[in-house]
Amino acid sequence: MNLKFWIRLGEFAGISEQELRDQLEQELKIPRDGIVGCSWYKCAFYEQDGVIQTFRCTGCHNAMYCGPQCQDRDWKEGAHKAQCKDG
Repeated sequence: MNLKFWIRLGEFAGISEQELRDQLEQELKIPRDGIVGCSWYKCAFYEQDGVIQTFRCTGCHNAMYCGPQCQDRDWKEGAHKAQCKDG
């Protein structure tokens, strides 16, 4: 089956692709149990529970970051590139 089929099926069922994308984006911003603070070990908010809003890595959805700077540094200088499925 191809993408056009799924898009048409969603339209037939009254499902908006944009609404689903927005919902997924919001769900990815919610930390999972056991993951707290920023994943970049040099960040001031490293493993600081509930101090900041964190965002998931869009590749593996496991690592959490306080912002794009920490995510970029962990990718380039840290170990996340080797751990992430997109690496």
